[in-house]
Amino acid sequence: MTSQPPVANAHLRTAVDAAERAAAIHRRDADVTNAVEYKSRRDLVTAVDREAERAVRSLLTQRFPDHAVLGEESGQDGEGTNRWIVDPLDGTTNYCHGVPHYGVSIALERRGRLDVGVVHHTPTGDTYTAVRGEGAYRNGEPLSVSSTDAVEASLVGTGFSPGTEPDQRLLEVLQSVVHSAHGVRRFGSATAELVAVANGTLDAYYRTDLSPWDTAAGILLVEEAGGTVTDFRGSHANRRETVLATNGRSHDEFERFIRRRLDD
Repeated sequence: MTSQPPVANAHLRTAVDAAERAAAIHRRDADVTNAVEYKSRRDLVTAVDREAERAVRSLLTQRFPDHAVLGEESGQDGEGTNRWIVDPLDGTTNYCHGVPHYGVSIALERRGRLDVGVVHHTPTGDTYTAVRGEGAYRNGEPLSVSSTDAVEASLVGTGFSPGTEPDQRLLEVLQSVVHSAHGVRRFGSATAELVAVANGTLDAYYRTDLSPWDTAAGILLVEEAGGTVTDFRGSHANRRETVLATNGRSHDEFERFIRRRLDD
């Protein structure tokens, strides 16, 4: 990995350490039947989610006691211009069913801007890192988005939030993407799908009803790998509920493609 500024290095090292702690908890209990609770009809939370978040929070607050921490399971602790955004187990349903698309996502937001992002993909042990202005990496090797430049040649990722009924217009968008793109995939983890755009596996990803912990680290990874992330109307996405992430070459075409169907 290229040399990082000293402050960014400290933040990045901490995020990697925290992600590895959470992943160790994932691995320890992967073959154990976990008590499952339901946030909504199909939105799960397990003891692993909660224990992993406690482990991440503990390390972050130990090393940076003046930083706020926002986590999926426990909300936000602290205030200030520096805030960590944590999903301790993104892809809980996959984890419970043994589907190998889950991991931990940790990002640092400084004065409202994403500056550090780390995703650890637990099943493979791969660690994805990004520092703003310094590129994106997998296990220290540079990442790059794909070179596909048209919707019809693109492999596209999408998803729907558990426990909610998708908007009929979004179902029509999905139908159009199925007919127009090279293929459509749903991993069941927004973090994994954003990483797939960053590493060139997917050419584009779109989704609504997201939370900051779903997207923060992944957005920075895509941008630092050379891609583009906005909402469906072209506004810059920092940690938005609605995300369109692409390799950049086909971004305008995808944006027009989605907007035409949403505006009909």
